[in-house]
Amino acid sequence: MTTTTADACRARAVALVRDGAVTFVLVLLSFAAFDDITTGHETDLTLEYGTLLVVAGWLSFVTFRLIRASHRVLGAMSIVVLAGALWGQLEIGPGITPGLWPAYVVTASAFLWFIAVAVVLLVSGWRAHPEWHAQGS
Repeated sequence: MTTTTADACRARAVALVRDGAVTFVLVLLSFAAFDDITTGHETDLTLEYGTLLVVAGWLSFVTFRLIRASHRVLGAMSIVVLAGALWGQLEIGPGITPGLWPAYVVTASAFLWFIAVAVVLLVSGWRAHPEWHAQGS
């Protein structure tokens, strides 16, 4: 493998691991914001809703990067899940109790979906890195 090719593989791997790690942390942060919205007693939830908007922006960015990187099925499914989560969030507000009703199930499923996407990104990055992959073989 030439140096240029190895550098490109390394850069791609690092980007995948970075995207996976940031996605994982932000999904956990959005879960905390979501939990605070539904169970907290604050009257001002600007920070929580702002957090959800930032996370939605990041997830949109990652989703379109997946599509551009020829992971069209994963990206397309992520668009659908993100749209469902945005719809679900409109239906969920302060004082809502968890239950098996559509908006809550869709929103909870979105958390699980994007944790899975983060894991896929992390594993893909690990496997794509020349030195990391060689050590794991």
